[in-house]
Amino acid sequence: ALQEHKEEFSQMKKAVAECDTEAEECKEKKKNLKRGVLNHLLKTSDVISASLEKLQNRIDAADGLSEEDKAEAVSKLAALEERLTAQKEGVETLAEDATAEELRKSIQDLKHLWQDIRKEQRSIIASLLRAKEDRVVERHDSLSSKMLLKIEDLQEKGVDTAKLESIVERYQTHVNEIHTEHDKIKECWNSAEDDEARKECKEDRKKFKESLSESRSILKEFVSGFKDVRTTQEG
Repeated sequence: ALQEHKEEFSQMKKAVAECDTEAEECKEKKKNLKRGVLNHLLKTSDVISASLEKLQNRIDAADGLSEEDKAEAVSKLAALEERLTAQKEGVETLAEDATAEELRKSIQDLKHLWQDIRKEQRSIIASLLRAKEDRVVERHDSLSSKMLLKIEDLQEKGVDTAKLESIVERYQTHVNEIHTEHDKIKECWNSAEDDEARKECKEDRKKFKESLSESRSILKEFVSGFKDVRTTQEG
């Protein structure tokens, strides 16, 4: 809907640019354009507001995010919403006879606000992703401990666990690599200041996800091997 509105707004600007400035029809088109500008500003404000609300819901549902980090994110969102409300109220007070300068200022103010909001959104979303990745890494450590306990249980029963020990050793080596990749991602996001740097962080995260996929494969191998040992033992 916003895209359709932007296209309609663009057509209005084109019509005014091409018309005879002295003609009555052109004057009417200019009035329509001003109405279009005001409507465009309000529509954009609504889109930004919906974006903030969506992010608020993500924060509320976030698992693993510390209460301190969650409170900080909520506080930042509240400040942005306050700025947006003030900006929207300012737009609503503009009349159709507002000067071109007033309209240009409102457009620039909203543009700058949107840029600030998008920057803050990226920061908050990155925090949510890091919290999720922290839980994943912690789970890998936990699974490693559980596998060792299963092996100890089998060893107490006199079962040959050499194959399973080899799998766990590979898994632990892989988990250490995951820790290194995870630390690299966190350091990257903490220092990223531009789109190019963030692009590198995304590449690091892609490698991290590939490593997680590999760890799942090793884990499946252990589960399969453990079942085989249990079946042989019971047989």
